[in-house]
Amino acid sequence: MPAKNWKVIVVLDRQGLGMQGITSNTRAIAVMMPNDSSVKGSGWKSFRVSVDLVERETGLNFLSNVSPQVQQIIEGKVDSQ
Repeated sequence: MPAKNWKVIVVLDRQGLGMQGITSNTRAIAVMMPNDSSVKGSGWKSFRVSVDLVERETGLNFLSNVSPQVQQIIEGKVDSQ
């Protein structure tokens, strides 16, 4: 059983553009939470982290097809909406 659960979501502003629609203003939502009962009663928003953190913890590389400049901006933010 994994110690943590995670999810990364990229919110595309315009349908049908795919990766071409991702800019430095694109919203990325990443969450990482312990895989145990300590999360009971906590809303998912309290587990928001940066995409960079999920990448470090998992060894995965998200948004690798986006320009490095845009990727750096998007992945470094912690969503607050």
